[in-house]
Amino acid sequence: MTASASSRLASEHINTALIAICSNGDFVRDPPLSLGGRLLSLYETSDSVGSCATLAARSHLASFNEIAISTGKSHGAFFQPLTVWMDPLRQWIASTNR
Repeated sequence: MTASASSRLASEHINTALIAICSNGDFVRDPPLSLGGRLLSLYETSDSVGSCATLAARSHLASFNEIAISTGKSHGAFFQPLTVWMDPLRQWIASTNR
């Protein structure tokens, strides 16, 4: 829902954080999503989902940051508020909400 809503509001330059959502660099929808504003992508290296680089390249972004964490917990790494992903997310939110 977050990616779809952000795509619909791309011209508003909404800042968006996507957590463990992209496969093969993209989040596939028809029509393809295109985001605006700033994008943060977080993913776990042992998960089947990963980078959002293709989605970012297709979008009209002010900035794209991506953080890969390696906990070995696959998608479950995001089921708990672990500092390994919560701290970078908090820092990104603080830096983009000026």
